[in-house]
Amino acid sequence: MAKRARGNSRISRLTPGVRTLLAVFCLAAIGGAGVRAGKLASERFQARRGEDPTRAQAVAGALENVFLDTGVDRTEYHARPGAAEGGDGTAEIRVGLPGSTTLARMNADITQAVEGVGAQIHDARETGSPGSPEDLRILLSVGEEVTHAVTLSAETPRADPDPADDNPRMAIVFDDLGYTTTGLPAELLDLGIPLTFAILPGLPHSDEFAEMARERGHEVLLHLPMEPVDAVRHNPGEEAILAGLGAEENLRRLRVQLGSFSGYRGVSNHMGSRATADPELMDVLFGEIRRKDRGLFFLDSRTTPYSVAVASGRRTGLSVINNNLFLDGTDEGEPGPRVLTGRLAAIAQRTGRAVGIGHVRRETVNAVREAIPKWREERVELVLLSELGQDPSRGRKRQSPPRTR
Repeated sequence: MAKRARGNSRISRLTPGVRTLLAVFCLAAIGGAGVRAGKLASERFQARRGEDPTRAQAVAGALENVFLDTGVDRTEYHARPGAAEGGDGTAEIRVGLPGSTTLARMNADITQAVEGVGAQIHDARETGSPGSPEDLRILLSVGEEVTHAVTLSAETPRADPDPADDNPRMAIVFDDLGYTTTGLPAELLDLGIPLTFAILPGLPHSDEFAEMARERGHEVLLHLPMEPVDAVRHNPGEEAILAGLGAEENLRRLRVQLGSFSGYRGVSNHMGSRATADPELMDVLFGEIRRKDRGLFFLDSRTTPYSVAVASGRRTGLSVINNNLFLDGTDEGEPGPRVLTGRLAAIAQRTGRAVGIGHVRRETVNAVREAIPKWREERVELVLLSELGQDPSRGRKRQSPPRTR
């Protein structure tokens, strides 16, 4: 094994094409090229950071912008926090790339982004055969300190689906319902496709909207307020689950929220980038949710790559479904909902199933409405979220589109 490069931006074992791309983008960064780095939309992955993020934490923000803008499936983005983000040592990040993105392209984009926040490539190595790499491992440093280790994996071609199997299935979830029953929420009820609504507890119309949704054949989740990383900018509300509280107080709050309305099939996290990364807290919450009703499941919105929801679900016996993609787009509006609805269908076609979460915004509602004919043409089956939680080998119930009125 070759000795690992040390010092300033030394690259080893790269193909000539990758080295060329790195050089071009580094020069662009030095020349003052602008980079969208570290700027997060409210529902994007959030690094573990305080109000004054260090440069190492800004690197995490730059990386997540690159991944999400490239269309990386959130279920293919996993991380273990490093010292700068509340963990130990170097932060480990592993990303599975969509088929349309090459390792060389991502390497170049990462180089540009991290140079823009004052970091550098410490080392980069490919694995696999020459000209056909399978993985690229990049070490990023701030000064002489290696802060992040990023492993990029090229997409593994999947076997052709079984012709006898069903079409790709896709569930669309709309978050933050309960404020009103008119306007856009009423339009969503009558879109003519099965939808899953995550309803915030304690709002003026939470119970009423839940009943209206169920009457039309839709599905309801309890959208549990949970602590985000930056609770100053993103207030989760009163009675939210907070990582700093004791288990008994969080259990009390959870029981209050679980009893706020009835008829929900599962629970999802509202915000929660800090809470869902806390293993002890999630075990406590999941144990109580499972105790209340063994038929409930948890939808992890994946607002942080550090989420431990799946691992906690395995320990406690609670079924967990992951969000693949938010459909609203970034605050800058690029890519927008019309692009993202296409990306979600592509994930479903590639993997057999996908979950997309949108919010009650005019552009998102219009994009979903306009995408319905194309989804049907592509033979993507729209289902309720709970149907994705069933074992495909056991079959599943067929759901007719909700009736309109």
